[in-house]
Amino acid sequence: MNQFTRLRDGDRFFYLNESFTPQEQQILQNGNSLAKVIRANTQITNLQANVMIWAASISGTISSQGKGSPKVKVNLEDTNSNVLASTITDPKGNYHFDQQSGPAVNPALNPGISKSGYYRVVPEAPAGMKVSPSAPPPILISRGDIHVNGANYSLVPSH
Repeated sequence: MNQFTRLRDGDRFFYLNESFTPQEQQILQNGNSLAKVIRANTQITNLQANVMIWAASISGTISSQGKGSPKVKVNLEDTNSNVLASTITDPKGNYHFDQQSGPAVNPALNPGISKSGYYRVVPEAPAGMKVSPSAPPPILISRGDIHVNGANYSLVPSH
């Protein structure tokens, strides 16, 4: 520990050893971020606030006859119908998909929304039931910081 302290104190580039001019201090206090720098220097307009963290989600409720449907399997698929993740609804029929890392090489280990693109939520209807709407539009996740709530579905009798 003593050696680290001496190395830190002797390093003129260590951030705590720097002194800032009033103008530099003002720049630091403005809360500039990498996202602001990118926006100021490029033509990119669809950029999340924290460019270092991917955080997106899709959530909703599966209901039947006005009540939440517990223990319904819900799949998250890409536009090629590849299952990216699966979950089971909670006792109130709620489900949630999210992902905060890179693309899922193995969905069993790293499931969910891992990049921008279109996603589909596909509930698996129990025997004698069907899902309504039967062909919902895909959900666009165009960047991180997109949280889609209310992707709701109903289970109705199939006959």
